Amino acid sequence: GSLLQDARNYPRAEYFFQRALKVHPTHVHSLHKYGRILLYVQGDAVAAEKHFKTALDNAPHHLPVLIDYTQMLLSFWKQLGMSRRKSVDRAVEVLDRIVQINHNHIHALHLIAVIEHFIRQRPVKAERYYRRVLDKSPKHLPSLPKYGTLLLEMGRVDQAEELFRRMLEVDPKNPPLDGLVHYGHLLRVHRHNNQQAAFMYKRALRTRPTKSVPMSPDDNTRCWLCTNSSSIKVAGLCCGRSTVVVEDQWWLEPALWQPDAAKIDFDQNLRPDPAPRRA
Repeated sequence: GSLLQDARNYPRAEYFFQRALKVHPTHVHSLHKYGRILLYVQGDAVAAEKHFKTALDNAPHHLPVLIDYTQMLLSFWKQLGMSRRKSVDRAVEVLDRIVQINHNHIHALHLIAVIEHFIRQRPVKAERYYRRVLDKSPKHLPSLPKYGTLLLEMGRVDQAEELFRRMLEVDPKNPPLDGLVHYGHLLRVHRHNNQQAAFMYKRALRTRPTKSVPMSPDDNTRCWLCTNSSSIKVAGLCCGRSTVVVEDQWWLEPALWQPDAAKIDFDQNLRPDPAPRRA
């Protein structure tokens, strides 16, 4: 089943996981792997939750299950019949549990920082977790632009710029989209360098050529890449493209999903749809 799942042959993988669970209903590996198919391929969070909970009942410290359970709570809370606040609180409880098991779990620390930053809006606590991540992994690419964005929001422009530059040094060919966009905002607004800002926006468009994304605290910013002089609510990325309606969980970090579902579009900083969509 695992080999078939790795080969993205999900129907056959599902068949073998179901057979394994008939023989051994509490087999943690099969419960986890089948739960991932249910969640990420079929978009059935309710069924996935049952499998994850059974796995955790038999292996409470199983970190991969805990991570996927957290992602499910954060992205599929409506399907699970939970309020957003309750799902976030529950997710943080699970993440704290992960950190208790492994104090150096970078993904868990990063995700707590993102929640405190974008959802709970607690900048001091968010900064504390971002720093913990970067102290342990100075080149952690997901945290560099998000911590830079937090510092930019706090008015610490020089420190924010340093993090954006580190981001470009770590991955000059394929830097995170949100980092390009917010670095462009910093260059345009705080450095008054429209040429360099436009360069960052163009790189962002090459990263994501078909859609636009929110990029700055400004709600009314004209497009710097075309002749459109009208104010738009999506700063910098216009060029005649339609604005993406971003739902309230766009901040989820795609790298944490470790997806093995080819049909789910894991766009940078946009949460995956609960149901699969075309590749």
